[in-house]
Amino acid sequence: MKPECEKCPMKDKSPERCRKRQCEFSDYVPFYAKEQTPPPEPYIHEGKIIRNKEITLEVYRVNGDDFTALVTKLKDKTDKHGHFGSYIWEGRYYRFNLIHKSDEDATWEIPEEGTERFHREGSTGAQLLLCWEKDIGYVLDLDS
Repeated sequence: MKPECEKCPMKDKSPERCRKRQCEFSDYVPFYAKEQTPPPEPYIHEGKIIRNKEITLEVYRVNGDDFTALVTKLKDKTDKHGHFGSYIWEGRYYRFNLIHKSDEDATWEIPEEGTERFHREGSTGAQLLLCWEKDIGYVLDLDS
């Protein structure tokens, strides 16, 4: 028995009772004090901010590995072919569908029907991809 426990005025000095009373001298570790490891990237949750030098997204809704996000910042706003602004606009929500995931990387695409260019022209001719790589982070890419 610990010296502090011998001085304790409580009758029941068993380790179980001390933990239950949350005695400072017990072996009890409160839940909030336990080290919590963050989930591994690319963990997508509502409210998550995804950003890089090209884009900033705010995740609005999550459905399994797919998610809907608001484009809050887009650097390449040009609406010409081959530019991100041709496919997505700031201030709009887009659906990102997971097409590949491993421990090292993940890739989501915005379905062709969900892009601005599809609504203007009826076809895009390219995929707009959001990629995550363990050593790099998030990258926006056009795959034509």
